[in-house]
Amino acid sequence: TRNGVCAFQTIRVSGNPVQFETLTLTDDAGGGYNYLKLRDLGQALGFNVRWDGVVVIESDKPYSG
Repeated sequence: TRNGVCAFQTIRVSGNPVQFETLTLTDDAGGGYNYLKLRDLGQALGFNVRWDGVVVIESDKPYSG
């Protein structure tokens, strides 16, 4: 098991700062990995994410929430 740290991190999207809720996990070598919510990424980058029994990413459609 790994311990994770939840936090808010600012990431630049098209030069603009956007705050994302992240989960950071550290591997055995001390490297960190940040995980973001797919819906948050869709909203920031302009693609739709929906559930239809599986996760569906629609890069040709705008984010609709």
